Amino acid sequence: ATATSEFGDDFYASRPIYVINAMPSKRIILSENPTEVNDNIAITVICTDDESDSVDLAYDFGDGNSGSTPCSTLPGESVTLFHTYSTPGTYEFEVFIVDGHGGSAESQIAEDVIANNPPEIQLSTLLSDVYLVGSETAFDAYCYDNESDIVILTVNFGDGNTDTIPCPADRASTGISHIYYSTGQYQVTAYAVDEHGAVSNEVALWILIHDPFIKGKGNISTIRGGRFLDEAEHFIDAKFEFAAKYKQSV
Repeated sequence: ATATSEFGDDFYASRPIYVINAMPSKRIILSENPTEVNDNIAITVICTDDESDSVDLAYDFGDGNSGSTPCSTLPGESVTLFHTYSTPGTYEFEVFIVDGHGGSAESQIAEDVIANNPPEIQLSTLLSDVYLVGSETAFDAYCYDNESDIVILTVNFGDGNTDTIPCPADRASTGISHIYYSTGQYQVTAYAVDEHGAVSNEVALWILIHDPFIKGKGNISTIRGGRFLDEAEHFIDAKFEFAAKYKQSV
């Protein structure tokens, strides 16, 4: 700036001007979390800066892979990173952004990304091929998780009833029983969910419930050709045969 002294001389004076630069900021959006092992996960980073400065984004996926890329701070724009985790585990995904004036914003554990395999499940009926109304129908379920996660099994019996039970940690099969009170054909479905929310494929089987009843036959006959016997010799021999049957449902 120029100033004039009281003697009429001009002189120049200066003072520093300080520019206050706000730190840029960021937001992280995961396409899915947990993600399955070997699935391609999309991680979207939205960068913002009050001065609309250019921003550089450095990222670390937490599994030894990292990189950097420019990140636009214009409204509605973002950067999407794609990555595949090949080993189950929990990974700390971190980002660090710096604007053109040296302002920076660093995540402290931006996001825990869980790479996980879903549990597996099998469902079958036990030995009998005839299932009756009012009697226990037995099923055998086998569910397990490769990462030894806690797994919960849900079975829908097809008649409006469900059952939820934990799967054994030792990979043993789980016995399940149910009583049907109406004849018919029912679709039984089951699925398992691990502690990270990963869901198995649904398995299904059909079961036919019959209505039980008794049929029988018999005869009553006298002995010795029906001739007259003394009172002491009177007797009747009765023979009956009964067999348990079931009425097949349509």
